[in-house]
Amino acid sequence: MDKQNTKNEVTAKKVLWISLVVDIFDVLSGIVVTIISGSVVMLSQVLEGIADLACSGLLVFGLKRSKKKADRNYPFGYGKELYFWTLISALIMLGITSTFTFYFGLNRFLHPESLQHTFWAYLVLIFTAGTNSYALSLSIKRLLEKKSFSKLRKIFHQSALIETKTAFVLDMMGTSASLLGFIALMLYGITGNGQFDGLGAMIIGVVLGILSVVLLFAVKDFLIGKGVSLHILESIKKAAGRLPYVKSVSDIKAMHIGPDKLLIHIGVNFKDNLTPDELEAMTDKVKDEIRKDISTATYIQIELG
Repeated sequence: MDKQNTKNEVTAKKVLWISLVVDIFDVLSGIVVTIISGSVVMLSQVLEGIADLACSGLLVFGLKRSKKKADRNYPFGYGKELYFWTLISALIMLGITSTFTFYFGLNRFLHPESLQHTFWAYLVLIFTAGTNSYALSLSIKRLLEKKSFSKLRKIFHQSALIETKTAFVLDMMGTSASLLGFIALMLYGITGNGQFDGLGAMIIGVVLGILSVVLLFAVKDFLIGKGVSLHILESIKKAAGRLPYVKSVSDIKAMHIGPDKLLIHIGVNFKDNLTPDELEAMTDKVKDEIRKDISTATYIQIELG
């Protein structure tokens, strides 16, 4: 049973690698169909796929770097490095992919052309919509962690799983681009108006830009030292305060220093007449108690009240 649960567990590594494989297929199939069809919608798929591929690669690299052990230069580890690579990913999507996608779409809208072999474009767009949707479902599953789907928006804003949030946005981009592209080419097939090809690419460019901004704001808070949620603060207070030799707990500060690492500062007022050795032992027990409830509590600093 434990082996089966481990096999089915959605890890950050699994989410990123599946997203990476999906992006490789999107790029290769998109290039072929763009050449034979001449569609800027398919060109937007290629641009989006290349950017996704670059971003997924950066995230895999950042995730690996974030696991490095703390050293003299980085006493709290390298966890925040993942936030940096996420920022670069968002800037690539916003500054390059969405901009060029909109530009090529606008140019085609102003100068429409007829397309060739659109059947293959339909086929690829349907398939990429399916593969991106599957990758998206894994990101959602990891974010929700068995919670209700209705809480996805709130969880997205609060979650510290920045690598999964980034994969979520990238997969949302891929899914949206495929569906919007399919609709645009269907309208072209019905009307024969080449402007729909350009309009589809323009809309895809706008959607990519909006999602890139969402990702930028998601990572900004963690880069500048976002604190943990009230729920986690309450859990820390409850864990430290339930020990019998603790009189009170105050001045709790905690921040994310990585997707699975917390830095916690907490003031603890112990009972009177404890010797220095007893205080040291009690301090260690408080840390152990906090880590029982908060597995990501990597660094805990206790200030005696």
